[in-house]
Amino acid sequence: MPARLTAYLPECAAERFVLSGDGPHPIGRADGCAVQLAHPSVSRRHATLAFAGDNWILADAASKNGSFID
Repeated sequence: MPARLTAYLPECAAERFVLSGDGPHPIGRADGCAVQLAHPSVSRRHATLAFAGDNWILADAASKNGSFID
């Protein structure tokens, strides 16, 4: 099941992504992340999104600033 992800970063326009049900989808500043967010508050490997069963699961990757939903 595809998901729409909207990332709200401080002092920046919202960034939107569409993710397939395949995964996991790494989120961060690093090259190779499915969701690349070029902002100093985002770690190189910040979090991972994965589809499991009927749900999307967000797992923080021990990022310095944490991950938040909604």
